[in-house]
Amino acid sequence: MSKLRTQSSQSSAGQVLSVIYQNKNTGRTNRIYDSFIHFDCGFPLLRFSRLCSSALLCLSLVILWNQQVLGNDAFYVEGTLSCTYYKHSLTNVTQVIQKTGFEVWVKDNLWTIKTTFGSNWYSLHGCDGTNVYSLLYDPSSTADSLPGQITPGICPLDSDYYTFMPWLIYASGAYIEKSDSVSAFWMRPRSEVLAWAYDSKINRSPAKPFLPIKIRYVASSNSINSAPSNEVLRIEAIPERELKLKQAGLRELISVGSIGGELEVVSTTNLNGLEIPTKFTAMTYNLKQKNTTNMLFEGKIGKVAISERDSYLPKISEKVSAADYRFRDVKSKTDHILYFIADSQWPAVSDPKLVKEFNQKRSRIPSFEQTTLAKIVLYLIFALLLFAPVYFLTRRNANTENKT
Repeated sequence: MSKLRTQSSQSSAGQVLSVIYQNKNTGRTNRIYDSFIHFDCGFPLLRFSRLCSSALLCLSLVILWNQQVLGNDAFYVEGTLSCTYYKHSLTNVTQVIQKTGFEVWVKDNLWTIKTTFGSNWYSLHGCDGTNVYSLLYDPSSTADSLPGQITPGICPLDSDYYTFMPWLIYASGAYIEKSDSVSAFWMRPRSEVLAWAYDSKINRSPAKPFLPIKIRYVASSNSINSAPSNEVLRIEAIPERELKLKQAGLRELISVGSIGGELEVVSTTNLNGLEIPTKFTAMTYNLKQKNTTNMLFEGKIGKVAISERDSYLPKISEKVSAADYRFRDVKSKTDHILYFIADSQWPAVSDPKLVKEFNQKRSRIPSFEQTTLAKIVLYLIFALLLFAPVYFLTRRNANTENKT
């Protein structure tokens, strides 16, 4: 923990009272206040009064610094997440275990999550309070660029459970404050309809940073019916027929009132007034075999500290091929654009090059209305070609009968 202390030193003209701040992580010390007390005053009472005034001023600064540094809501955790898959058959149940590591830095609605899969194999997700930016580092990849994504909002919609669960446990406070529901943690929210087929019943901690301590996912008629049309789901290159089939499939898989999964914080620790989860568990249930566990999760942290991170965005150190979901148009069924980042800077949504690319893509993809109109015209032409010979043959026979 960083420390504050006062220091008294002697000079040729008097005494100096100083407030010193020492950063535990860096070991550096900073002198944040000096109070010089002259000894050339001939009145002991006045000299004593000046000494007391300086001491009180130093004490006030210490209290203020405590509020700013030790009362900071920023924190950091490092831990592991274990997932056990249960594969059910008619005769037995087999288990597959997957383990990942995670690090989470949080400050209000700013956060960074590093998910580790193996040696030099990891992903980075970072949020600036407006968008989520992500990069994947894969040592086995032969591509000449890193895959990256940008998602609007403060929820990592394009992540799997090994990133989404650490976000939900440690960094979702600002999101849940404004939303009464969160997608299923065991599904990818961007591409899986089932992620939105449940209502999430959330219990939050009454202590800062007001993180969830228990979540239960229960299916309702409204959640099942509205899931296929959720506004964050991918719409590009997905036919209407497929969406309708998914909706029909949901009704067959899920019944109203069924529980899809549960998550609970088991233990917490206190970090300067912040209640930080140290262990959490979760489970999901088999949709075909009721009351049967499908996946079992266990997460725990081995380190907790104050976050002193300056930037919460993933640092770009090489060329990135980005999928940007900030550019979305329902009419033309466009939900993202693709481009390369070569200047080590995440681009703004107002970047003229990106806006131009988005407009060009929208113009290349026919809208639903245009497609429908084109089909109607084609059907009319086909009908004319089909019935025209019959029409002219009937007219000719009628003319022949009139002549006779």
